[in-house]
Amino acid sequence: MSQVASVPLLQALPADTSLASLSGGAEADALLLLYTDRKQLLAHHLVHGSPAQNLVEAYGKVDRGFDADARLLPCDAAPGGKLIVACTGSLAGDVDDVRRFADTAAKALQRAREAGCQHPVVAVADPPTLPHYERYLEVTLLSLLHESYIPLQTREARANKPEAATLTGLSVLPSAGGQSIDAAVATVAALEQGRRIARDLGGSDPERMAPPRFADYVVEAMAPVADRLSVEVIDDPAVLAREFPLLAAVARCSLAVPRHHPRVVRLEYRSPEPTQVKEHLYLVGKGITYDTGGADVKAGGHMRGMSRDKCGAAGVAGFMRTVAELQPRHLNVTAYLALVRNSIGADSYVSDEVIEARSGVRVIVGNTDAEGRMVMTDLLCKCREEVLATRARAGGAAAAPAASLFTVATLTGHVIRAYGHYGAAVPNGPAYAESKVPQRLLEAGEHWGDPFELSRLRREDMDMGRARCNMGDIISSNSAPSTMTSRGHMFPAGFMIIASGLERHGLDQADPDQRIAYTHLDIAGSAE
Repeated sequence: MSQVASVPLLQALPADTSLASLSGGAEADALLLLYTDRKQLLAHHLVHGSPAQNLVEAYGKVDRGFDADARLLPCDAAPGGKLIVACTGSLAGDVDDVRRFADTAAKALQRAREAGCQHPVVAVADPPTLPHYERYLEVTLLSLLHESYIPLQTREARANKPEAATLTGLSVLPSAGGQSIDAAVATVAALEQGRRIARDLGGSDPERMAPPRFADYVVEAMAPVADRLSVEVIDDPAVLAREFPLLAAVARCSLAVPRHHPRVVRLEYRSPEPTQVKEHLYLVGKGITYDTGGADVKAGGHMRGMSRDKCGAAGVAGFMRTVAELQPRHLNVTAYLALVRNSIGADSYVSDEVIEARSGVRVIVGNTDAEGRMVMTDLLCKCREEVLATRARAGGAAAAPAASLFTVATLTGHVIRAYGHYGAAVPNGPAYAESKVPQRLLEAGEHWGDPFELSRLRREDMDMGRARCNMGDIISSNSAPSTMTSRGHMFPAGFMIIASGLERHGLDQADPDQRIAYTHLDIAGSAE
């Protein structure tokens, strides 16, 4: 049996589907109706003139809190005899956004699963017309699917005991007179497949997803799209030490345990229409499968939860599967996953070591618990080299696809202190001023219910780590926790820019061929 999570069957129904046809079907066992205005709920064609109308009116009359939560109403005319209605509440307030639909859908499905439903039909009675709500349907469906996910190790432990409330399918009813939702449903299926892969990888324990097993899962997860996505696994410690010396330093202690040996995974998607390619994304994902802190050990219970320090690489892997499913024509994507266990032992790397990075920059180790930036920096340098090589072959930046580099990592506690459960985008000059990468990311986050915050890179972030001695060029970290450090989630981006050689590719380069857009994404808050 495949270890890779599958997505429940998604089905788009005709807009004129009647309540009678739904209740007469063999698959559906509940009707979920989301609404903002109860009058519009009562006017919906599945409710108006049916027994459901009488139920909603009767319950609403005796319960002032009817709109406050998801309500299960026994209705013989509904599939499985179950009608679940849930109100989104306000959509137009200062802090309201499309997540109102996600939250409401989650409550509705939780109630449905408590009632034993496995294949609900979902509809929105009064689709919103407000700005940034254009993706309300996709956000609703993604929330329903999110709530139905079962973790990998739970699935494996209960392989012979299927859960009674497992979601087997989801049918979707478009709004009356609305456009076809087939494209939206297909997009949701592709997104959810990637998200489930990311959750399997990121949420499994340190042994189940130690670097070799993480890499094996990625290979299997990408097999169905092998015709459009290539996967390469680098597992030779000598090659890793030669090509990625900073990563190899962090991994050094783990070499004592074969099942913890490091891996670097390279994934590459190429557009089926090369002449239509406008952009090339390069992503580096932090995959610390367990973070003990290394020699600067995480004491006092702070090691708890560090099996999820691999969520950056997990998210990048899931993203690559989604890209391959959607097959965009305008885009090429290259990704590197840095899979390392930051172990502690006699061969741990330690503070004060001086290591020459792939770029030639000499790095003084300041704190072994700042390992994430170490494992990503050489891979970021490799991406920089690939961008320059592509431009050289094309005859210059103008003739090559626009390149954008990213690091994706659960990097700091500071970003959680600053923004809570929101990710932060930290762009360099070309990414912010020319490519508008963070602006596009923030705008997309508003539409898809996954908001990001913008943190501008400042001169202090670049200067903080510069060495004040001739032992090396830059110090990887200060000795204080990021949560106790001013600009604690910004200056790591400055370190990676300098140590990867990207400092030579900023806005001050007169030659456009030398400017490279780079954005660091700290997802420590949002990954959970």
